Amino acid sequence: FGYWKAYFCSALQAINAGKAYNLSGDYEKSIFWYERALILDPDGSNNSQATFDLFKLYDLKGENNMSLAYLKQSAGLGYMQAEEALGKAYIMGYGVSKNKSEGKKWLKKAHEHGSKAAEGICGCEF
Repeated sequence: FGYWKAYFCSALQAINAGKAYNLSGDYEKSIFWYERALILDPDGSNNSQATFDLFKLYDLKGENNMSLAYLKQSAGLGYMQAEEALGKAYIMGYGVSKNKSEGKKWLKKAHEHGSKAAEGICGCEF
């Protein structure tokens, strides 16, 4: 495929390429492939994980706006780790305005999806 691979692959192949480049430390290519997967299959079953990985990659690059956008997207798709991270961000005020009720809302969702840490993050019981 060479250059054209990104235009003829499936979303799953793009996800796998994103994971491989992420593991090898080539974050720019990893971002490219994850974003390509989202374009190829906007409603794909792997999108919650891919958007969470994009959140982490953009966070590593220091691009807070993109990072937060992908975190919110992943949490909105019901990905437990993203819900935890977003809840913690709201509780602590990391990258967003501090909002304990919004944080608790996301942590409760994470707890409902099986999070063992959500109650400890907010210091409450659900």
